[in-house]
Amino acid sequence: MVADMSQIADLGALLTDAARRLLASPFVPGAVTLVLELGPQRPDWLAGRDEIALRIPDDARLRDVLRRTGRCLSPPPIARGLKPRTPVTRQARS
Repeated sequence: MVADMSQIADLGALLTDAARRLLASPFVPGAVTLVLELGPQRPDWLAGRDEIALRIPDDARLRDVLRRTGRCLSPPPIARGLKPRTPVTRQARS
């Protein structure tokens, strides 16, 4: 989980136009998980990973905690190697 887009950038995630539109939509903050490709400027602890999944929670208090403490890591909700049910590019066009 991250508090905002600046924390996404700190992770080295590549923000496509579709991802930016989704982040600007009424669904975010909220229960939307974004799966984003990682660029070359990723932190060392993400070396060897091609993508990262993250959320911006809809609870303002939690976002405040995340701003103060930094991102919160948790295990992935889907097994590695599986694709999201609906890619962001298709969702953003709907």
